[in-house]
Amino acid sequence: YQTFTVAPTLTINIPIEFLVLSLRGGYQWSPFQGNWKLKDGANLVNPPDVNLSGPFVSIGLMFGDVEKINL
Repeated sequence: YQTFTVAPTLTINIPIEFLVLSLRGGYQWSPFQGNWKLKDGANLVNPPDVNLSGPFVSIGLMFGDVEKINL
């Protein structure tokens, strides 16, 4: 399954003592829907309908000396 996706993202980094809390959110847009194919060329019955477009959110932690991290 192959497609093309664009995902603009906004990231907010919040320093807290020896770590940084990273909050990310954005929208993932896939203008083209790919076609499901099996490697051996066999017929695929009732392939799943996948919509890859939509909003997303992620949370991350970065550990280390906050003053040396480029925010």
